[in-house]
Amino acid sequence: MYTYQETKNALIANTKEYLSFVVKCLHNEAYAEAVNNLLPFDNFAQARLRIHDDASALKSIGIAVMRMEFEPPVLSFGISIEIAEGENNQPVNTTILISAGKTLEELRTYVQTDHFLSQVKENFEKQIELSFHSNNK
Repeated sequence: MYTYQETKNALIANTKEYLSFVVKCLHNEAYAEAVNNLLPFDNFAQARLRIHDDASALKSIGIAVMRMEFEPPVLSFGISIEIAEGENNQPVNTTILISAGKTLEELRTYVQTDHFLSQVKENFEKQIELSFHSNNK
């Protein structure tokens, strides 16, 4: 049985690794090529960091990038979270868009800011809260 606190603890324990993962993804040539090959508003280039913690409902956290325009190549940027269903919680598998109108280079800079870190914490904690404290369960 998953608990709210164990899931929140897993998020806290994996935040540093997640931030490093995001930076690596945005600097990875294959990921950048996948983003550049997208048609505007057609699809997302996604990458997920799997969480291996049997005590937690948190299964993955990731990013999603969507192309908005060809020239200049501006992008929308989202963060993703997957929470498994348990006896005490609802499943979550969602992407929250947190930035738009940035180039890949601007996103590379943005994800290294305190503002990005605060957006990650705020949005992921909200999704965990919704999963465990939803009126639907």
